[in-house]
Amino acid sequence: MRRSDRLKLALGLLLVVAGAAAAQAPSTPARPGSGDAWIDSRIADINRYGAAYPDAFVDELVRYQGAPREFVIERLRQGWAPGDLYYACSVATVLGRACRQVTAIHGDRNSRGWGEVTGQLGLKPGSAQDRRLRQGIAASYERWARPLQPEPALPAAPPKKAGASDPLPHPPAAPGEAYSKRR
Repeated sequence: MRRSDRLKLALGLLLVVAGAAAAQAPSTPARPGSGDAWIDSRIADINRYGAAYPDAFVDELVRYQGAPREFVIERLRQGWAPGDLYYACSVATVLGRACRQVTAIHGDRNSRGWGEVTGQLGLKPGSAQDRRLRQGIAASYERWARPLQPEPALPAAPPKKAGASDPLPHPPAAPGEAYSKRR
């Protein structure tokens, strides 16, 4: 095979691979438009996390947000960005709704920003629900062992009741380290 033919073949393969990667990329841009810089930053970062660790991301939404696994996987296949899907399910959780309802209100192609959607749903900035939403995001980051840029106004999590335990204890950071040292 001539050198020019090999180059054409390599270029053709590269275009095929690039096209496949573009087809799998979320069609929803990482411009969440919540009106809150801290939330928008988290949504953009969760997009990166969800793309890098899709299994852990799906497990998070299923276990901690109560979203059906098939629903989460289908939304991701439909082009939902992981950060938008995470935020939809988180908003749904604090409002006592199904994630499916919030994604339906938001729409499939991000025609409305999250600020408009949460306003329509009655989630007010600074409310108890808003604080729970932010605490939930911080808890996800802790479970993912992901650094979190603290928000100046993020309230501390409410104290646990006596005898209450974390549903998923964190493994020790170093051999022999006790769980209680990490808290």
